[in-house]
Parts: sequence; structure tokens; C-alpha cells
Amino acid sequence: MLKDCEYDLLNEILLKGIPEITKVYAKKYTETEFGKGGTIEVSDDNWMLETDGVCLKRILCEPLIDATRTISNDILEIKSILGTEAAR
Repeated sequence: MLKDCEYDLLNEILLKGIPEITKVYAKKYTETEFGKGGTIEVSDDNWMLETDGVCLKRILCEPLIDATRTISNDILEIKSILGTEAAR
């Protein structure tokens, strides 16, 4: 009975998050932009989340996610959510 309870606790209970996404990796990256007067501005305090699994419809609804900078490589999901032109 304890083994069954342990299995349920470790494998079946969802504590937080989106069930379709199995892992999340945080990566820091450098963003380079051209500023006023042709100067190059470098920003080192940018973070990106890469995931194993997708659920674009739910991710785009999250208030802390920047939907304008969210990308996905699942073409069929992009087509079903954003349309044919976005999938092209």
C-alpha cells in the first residue's frame, strides 16, 4: 500500500505547471540592438525558457509570458492557434 501511495505521489500528482510540458530549462542570453545614432546596445540580463513539450495556446494566455517574443517549432499547433499565414 505504501509503494502504491509513493508511486502516486511521485508520478501522478501534478504540483504546478502545464501537464504537456515535461521539462523547463532557463537560459541566459545576450541581446544586441542598435540604439539611437547607430550605437550598439548590449543587454546581458535576458532570460529565456526552453521547454520539452508544447502547449502554445495555454502559454500565450499566461500573464507573465511575453507573447510577442514566444516562438514554437510545432508547425501544426501554430497553424491551429494562429492560422495558416503564421505557420508559413
